[in-house]
Amino acid sequence: MNSTVRWHKPVGIFRRSKPLTLGHPSLGQLQWDGTIRTWDGSVLFMPIGADVSINLYGSETGPDAAAVHALQEFTAIFESLVPKLAEALYSLFQPYIEALSLRDAEAPAQLWHLVRLDMIAVVGPGHIELVFGLAQEGVWDDAMLNVQIKQGVIVKTWLDD
Repeated sequence: MNSTVRWHKPVGIFRRSKPLTLGHPSLGQLQWDGTIRTWDGSVLFMPIGADVSINLYGSETGPDAAAVHALQEFTAIFESLVPKLAEALYSLFQPYIEALSLRDAEAPAQLWHLVRLDMIAVVGPGHIELVFGLAQEGVWDDAMLNVQIKQGVIVKTWLDD
């Protein structure tokens, strides 16, 4: 792998340093978050044709090879998961549809077109967590619809706001 990890030495009297960054050959520029031990970045997620934030577990030397592989595998199966993801998100969000006057969300396929995939987190081998938001601004801007997938199967959903 032709990746470059750059440490930046502390500067100034506060001994602050620039973040640890990595130029990954297939994922582009990543930044290390030592607090949660992930490499964070943004990629063009081809199945939806939009940029999505990514978090990959790893160490200070780079994302774990299994995490990169899990992201690649997830990308390959994403379209086959869309009907199940739409059902899961609809079940999770259904109690709020009427209160938010989302009349265009009367079925899972309709709701699917009202959400956007914001983040893909690879938190363990074969363990993916997705964060969706509502695509329409001003409806519920801080709603985060979360889906946990293990080995290609949806195992948990939850809502944060």
